[in-house]
Amino acid sequence: MPQVRVTGSHKAMILLNNSDWTLRLRDLTESNGFCWRPLAGGLRRSGVALAAKGVCAALAVSVLASTACVGGSSDGSSGPAIASVTDAAVARFNVDVGKSAPKTSSDAAQDSSGGSAPTGQSGDSASPPSGTVDSGEQADSAVAASAEGVDSKSPDSLANSQNCEKDKFCIDASDCPVTPCTQGQCKGGCCIVSPVVDGKTCDDSNKCTATDTCKVGVCTGKAKSCDDGKDCTADSCNTVNGKCVSVIADKSCLIVGKCVAQGEVSQASACKTCDPVSSTDSWTVAANCCADASECPPAGVCDTPVCDPVAHTCGFEKKVGCCIQDSDCSDANACTKDSCDVALGVCSYAAISCVDPNPCQAATCVEATGECKAVTKPGWCMVDGSCHTEGATSSANPCLVCNSAKSNTEWKTAIGTACSDSNPCTYGDSCQVGGKCVGSPQQGCCQSNADCKPTGDPCAANVCDLGQGLCISKSLAGCCTSGTCCDAATNSVKPAKSTCGGGAISVQYQCSGQIIQSQEISPGCNGASATGCSSQTQFLVSGPWQNVQTCPANTQCAAAGSGQKPTCASTQPAGSCANSCGSKSITGVCYCDAICTGAGDCCKDYMTFCGCASGECCDVTTKFPKTAGTTCGAVKTQFQCSGKLVQKRTGNPTCDGKNICATATASIKWGSYGTTQTCGSTQNCHAAADGSSASCVAIPTGTCMGHCGTKSTGSCYCDTACKGLGDCCADFDSVGCATMQTCGAKATTTCKGKCGGQGIGLCWCDSLCESIGDCCPDRAVCACN
Repeated sequence: MPQVRVTGSHKAMILLNNSDWTLRLRDLTESNGFCWRPLAGGLRRSGVALAAKGVCAALAVSVLASTACVGGSSDGSSGPAIASVTDAAVARFNVDVGKSAPKTSSDAAQDSSGGSAPTGQSGDSASPPSGTVDSGEQADSAVAASAEGVDSKSPDSLANSQNCEKDKFCIDASDCPVTPCTQGQCKGGCCIVSPVVDGKTCDDSNKCTATDTCKVGVCTGKAKSCDDGKDCTADSCNTVNGKCVSVIADKSCLIVGKCVAQGEVSQASACKTCDPVSSTDSWTVAANCCADASECPPAGVCDTPVCDPVAHTCGFEKKVGCCIQDSDCSDANACTKDSCDVALGVCSYAAISCVDPNPCQAATCVEATGECKAVTKPGWCMVDGSCHTEGATSSANPCLVCNSAKSNTEWKTAIGTACSDSNPCTYGDSCQVGGKCVGSPQQGCCQSNADCKPTGDPCAANVCDLGQGLCISKSLAGCCTSGTCCDAATNSVKPAKSTCGGGAISVQYQCSGQIIQSQEISPGCNGASATGCSSQTQFLVSGPWQNVQTCPANTQCAAAGSGQKPTCASTQPAGSCANSCGSKSITGVCYCDAICTGAGDCCKDYMTFCGCASGECCDVTTKFPKTAGTTCGAVKTQFQCSGKLVQKRTGNPTCDGKNICATATASIKWGSYGTTQTCGSTQNCHAAADGSSASCVAIPTGTCMGHCGTKSTGSCYCDTACKGLGDCCADFDSVGCATMQTCGAKATTTCKGKCGGQGIGLCWCDSLCESIGDCCPDRAVCACN
């Protein structure tokens, strides 16, 4: 509600009427009491225009006024603001509630002069005539004393002070709510509503009433009658369109305007009854009941309905010659297609059409079977599924021809016809019985190698030159009769690296457990010549391994490298007790075993260098450390990512040969990795740098895709180094980019182009890439952490 500020002798009261503001103002100076009200042409005081006097000249008296300044003083100057109206509603300024106060002479003069005060008379100092009381003053007098210093009043308290019902304040009658049967008046700022004279025509908006008139302020009408006079209907009026509606009662029918009870039989037919379920406005024929054939249900195309006059039941008689399916039709001719027109019940017999299968055969129908049979036309042969004209020869054998007079289904031999048997050793070739081309043989001619006699030379053979039909001698490739690389049994050159005689040119050695073995290396055949015994490396022949020496206990075969002869080296550790332990000691090695200890000459640092007393890697029986590589300690677990696969392996620490269980990763004897989980399409596998864990994590997304200077390749890559470039996206932290690192432009390595497609030709194996599982093996070279 707007705040009211009253200063000096100005009093004001705000009344809230619905969404409109009604503002009463009163200047209560002793010498000048008057009321302000808005009239056509400006703000008036008791009918005198004040627009030219400067009193509240800036007052906005418009529908959409946001503020209004109302004030004034007896000298006509602008007064202080006493009200602030902040509402988009209508601001009405009403002073003279009754609007019945008589005008003063100055008011009349002001009106007649077009709003200007008469000469010598000031609009500001004018006052109501002596003895005349402004009705607005009377309306305001009840609140004048209490208005001084009041900041605001509620609509209810102001309404009570005016003796008006709530929401019934008015300026004129147009502000008062009325109906067609009521009338309103505005008196003393209050709406007075009273009924019009009874009997006035009105409309109660009900389509089901008529002759609507006013009665005691209410519009009423006489209800419309919809009774159709039938006891089986429920009648009512539709209030939307005013039409009467009749609904047939349950268990009743209304047939030809007559009410019929459920189950009642028609007097015209014993088969007709009232069945509301089937129909409420017509007779229902009872099932299988009839008075004559006309009451029977329609029959099929081949049936005639009949009614039994005694049982009153319907039946059917079949029409002669009528059909309902193809099997009802038959003309005893297999070369026609018998069919039934089920709509008409008429049979038809269409001749079967046979199509000629090829140019040399005509197809006809066999009445006995109804099958189409192909008959070869005269002057043609049908052989092997192909048509051939008279005299045509077979493409496979020119001695076979089409002779339709003898057979039109097979080839016939043209005996005596010249032909060629493709044999250069024959002449006078001609077609003979069976379609064979036969010629007379020529002497001294060969047709195969079998026709040629042997030469007697194991490396030469007579072969038949089919082009000439003559035998010629030809050397055999790879054949030999002598030489260190010739196989005399087969007269062929031995394959490469075959033994070709001669002594060994070198000896190679190796260790086979505790045994030293040797192998002789000898020259070998080159595989190309019977005399090609070669010492070139690629043709050398390695002999079998031979045992040379077996190393004694407490020693092992130690390879010398480059095929040199191994040595038997002691398996005992070195120490200051070397050369001790009596005659049991092997020169240069520590050999303080239990036997030596009994001899009494083992050195005092035996336990420091040669033996052990306890420990996971100590053989307490022999008092020596267990061999290096022996498993020890608790099982270790390690994880890795392989693409989208989470993998795990286990391993055991091993003894180092010095009574220490080595747990470093390099000293653990690991098993193979096995897959424990496969990450989904929206996940990547991420493994800890130390391999202690691995899991599927969501692939980070965000609007920083493709940003971060030139370092991004399409994924979220706003890391701390990129952030300094100034183009990282706003969700840098929210998508988890802040935790990423990069090693920037390091030297190119084999990992370029790796890392899930994020590599840009440089080392780029950071923590994000590592989770993808394809970081290169030289990650350490990149210094990525």
